[in-house]
Amino acid sequence: MKSVVKKEIRPHSFAAWMAFMRPKTFWIAAAPVCVGTAFAGALAGTWNLWIFLFTLLGAVSIQAMSNMVNDYAYNLKKAENGTRVGLPRATTEGWISMSAAKKMVGFSIVVCSLFGILLIVIGGLPIACIAVLSLICGFCYMGGPKPIAYTPFGEFLVLVFYGLFAVSGTYWLQTHSFNWLTLVPGLSLGLIGAAILFVNNYRDLDHDRSVGRYTLVAACGRKLANTLYMLMIFLPFVFIGWMVPLNQHYWPFLFVLMALPRASFLPHLLKTSPQEKITMVMFKTIQLELFFGFLLTLSGIAVAFLSWPSTQLAANLFVSPSVTFGDSAPPLALRATSPVSGESVSQREPERAAGFTKIPARAILKSIPQRGLTHEYHRICCLRRCVQGGGQPVFQRRLPQRREKSRHRQSGGG
Repeated sequence: MKSVVKKEIRPHSFAAWMAFMRPKTFWIAAAPVCVGTAFAGALAGTWNLWIFLFTLLGAVSIQAMSNMVNDYAYNLKKAENGTRVGLPRATTEGWISMSAAKKMVGFSIVVCSLFGILLIVIGGLPIACIAVLSLICGFCYMGGPKPIAYTPFGEFLVLVFYGLFAVSGTYWLQTHSFNWLTLVPGLSLGLIGAAILFVNNYRDLDHDRSVGRYTLVAACGRKLANTLYMLMIFLPFVFIGWMVPLNQHYWPFLFVLMALPRASFLPHLLKTSPQEKITMVMFKTIQLELFFGFLLTLSGIAVAFLSWPSTQLAANLFVSPSVTFGDSAPPLALRATSPVSGESVSQREPERAAGFTKIPARAILKSIPQRGLTHEYHRICCLRRCVQGGGQPVFQRRLPQRREKSRHRQSGGG
């Protein structure tokens, strides 16, 4: 088998297990978690260190499980025929026996499930759906009777799970709300992550065709593949740039342009490199995603400190206010007072300095149907009394006046 890296590794040694888990790819799973946490601070003014660590460990454990399943299932299907050019697989090289690999895969699934249960307790039903789908797709990428790796949908899977779900799911865990703006960094990181897999399949195109793998590169051919790779690399910069004019505090997102020189030469490098050198292009694409994610995380932190009082950000770092919004947490409470509105932070209510958010009356009236206003009013009043220790709710004096007018009209008065 042709290989870029050939090492003398003792079977079942520490180096053998590292080759089986491929820890260098863990950063691909870590980057969206860091970005999602930074955006929670930027858009909602809250982040929690413990939730961040649990989310990070959960994402990394799923990545490790996926790597091990990929290695184990590839050898189980006897798909190695000596024509593949790439990193050696631990089970194929004999560094890890198939029985030991199977046990480790089972153990990794248990670990992922434990982290999934913990995150479900924190995030509820949306995180449960993401966790279950992540486990299923992580196993089915190379396992099962019809592996996803043998279809053109592998890149789409990376886009969804390592981009959209990872960033928005992390944001949900931190804020218990959803913000449409989180789809922008999610889509950006997902595209670069998909480009990594795309380069890997571009390198192994001839081998994949010989074993019956019909990947996206095999479906579109090398010529069109170069154009698709270029789009995956450059569109993220366009998406992040689109966010900057939305608010005066979003200018730090321009920091991601520092990664543009790294991206500019990659399409040409992919097109001109011989097959045995394409692995280097894949590693450079991984470095691009890490640098892009790092800059995006720093940008989110900068926007957070520009948009929210530092006392609020510090207050929620280790302990988040335990607030229950009935059956589910409405995104209104955080989205209505986010920097997207363009309202000056200095003009907002003083409760924010203590780590609480006051819900504007105008936002409530616009987003709640009229017939459900009374119910929502009482629920919000109860919430604010809990978190503010008896503070006056927004509508406490206005709503009884409306009720008196309504009764007066029903009784036939003017």
